[in-house]
Amino acid sequence: MGDIVAENYKLIEKLGETAEGKRFLTEDTRLGRRVSLLALSQEFLSHTGRLTALKQAVEQLRHATHPGLRNVYSFESVTNCSLLVEEYSVRLT
Repeated sequence: MGDIVAENYKLIEKLGETAEGKRFLTEDTRLGRRVSLLALSQEFLSHTGRLTALKQAVEQLRHATHPGLRNVYSFESVTNCSLLVEEYSVRLT
């Protein structure tokens, strides 16, 4: 992959797709750490209620700590794209 998104996220691999968008493993080149990046789909973004609810949930999660939750680092808007940046963790089953 190797592409750079939003100036500081280097794409490493695609992790999958959800109704919300495409999820990637990326490297935050500013902080030198791996993060999970969700590129929200245009369909998801077209529903104002969903986007508002997501932004509210992100704000709540940014202040929550729990072993079962990933840290939410940021919600960013770049040209034609909105990104949710979270802690990357491998969950073994």
